[in-house]
Amino acid sequence: MKSWIAALVIVLVGCSHIGNEFDIKKADEFKPGITTLAEATEALGKPSSVRLDREGKKLVQWAFIKSSMIGASSARFGGVFDQKDVFVRAAVRNEN
Repeated sequence: MKSWIAALVIVLVGCSHIGNEFDIKKADEFKPGITTLAEATEALGKPSSVRLDREGKKLVQWAFIKSSMIGASSARFGGVFDQKDVFVRAAVRNEN
């Protein structure tokens, strides 16, 4: 029994997950002037952060990091949305 618990502890310690995992390819479908923030949130999940600039535009970011003993994956997408919550452009997009 102790060896089973020790093995479980090793597996759990070796794994971590930060942020909500999402499919970054869905962000490639966002259309400037058409896609809304609600639609982007539906596609990618709850944003990691939302910040306003001086003009009232929002920089909305989604990010996650997932690691285990056999590898890691991460993705980050940041989109700019206007005052009416309509997508303007991608600010950052990366994955690995």
